[in-house]
Amino acid sequence: MVHLFAMIRRRFMRAGRDPDAPAPIPLSISDLSPWSDEPQGDGISYLPSHTSPVEVTGRQSWGADTGGRPTPRDEPPGRTRSGNRSPGTRRRDASGPTAEPTGDPRPRAAVRAFDALASRAHTVKQMRTRLTRAGFEDDVVTDTVARLLELGYLNDGTYADAWVATRREHRLHGEVRLRHDLAQRGVAPETITLAVVDDGEELTRARAAIERRVGSLTGLGREAFSRRLGSFLARRGFRASIVTAVVRDAFASSVGDSDPPGISEDEPDASSDSE
Repeated sequence: MVHLFAMIRRRFMRAGRDPDAPAPIPLSISDLSPWSDEPQGDGISYLPSHTSPVEVTGRQSWGADTGGRPTPRDEPPGRTRSGNRSPGTRRRDASGPTAEPTGDPRPRAAVRAFDALASRAHTVKQMRTRLTRAGFEDDVVTDTVARLLELGYLNDGTYADAWVATRREHRLHGEVRLRHDLAQRGVAPETITLAVVDDGEELTRARAAIERRVGSLTGLGREAFSRRLGSFLARRGFRASIVTAVVRDAFASSVGDSDPPGISEDEPDASSDSE
């Protein structure tokens, strides 16, 4: 056994290789691609295991000085290893400056309009403003809006009806606020009048709107109570007559001036009769 080991050692010494070094690792041609484009010898390269690949062709390499970690030398400029853009660098478009679109702009305006309508409803004024800001000429905007009106995708009357129903039910807005908001969106006065009709529930909505506010105002004097609650109802858009009635009743209830429900001033108290 000793003679066999000595013979193997002499063969390694003749070949100029250290017998105590790790065994060579055969690499295929495909494994050589990160370092060289050309196969060497018979297509098999023997690379000692303690040797690290080095950068030969400019590709991403794992040098011995990095401890086996990737080096950032071959990463594109302006980006970090995590893929995020480095601070202070600008985004570059490899395709160069974008050419100005040619041809009839009306199809592009229609696409922009349908994209806007897919997110929410628009009035005629809102759609005109949106297309104008997108850079379309006035004649293109006019033709596009007219076509949308013809197809029924724009309808200020339908918009106003939906707006009033939603704001009354979920926001508890009053008539004054509804008229103001629709006018700001370009709805015609006659269309607003048809949409904001008195449904007889204005007083009920005003009382529901202050339910959570009255508790925080308990203990205030009449003037401060009326000023704060009145301002709140005015911002909700209720008429002055509605505000006055609701504030008066709310203050009377907060200080205990109102009669208990179901008992009027003319009816005797049952507890007094029992005494």
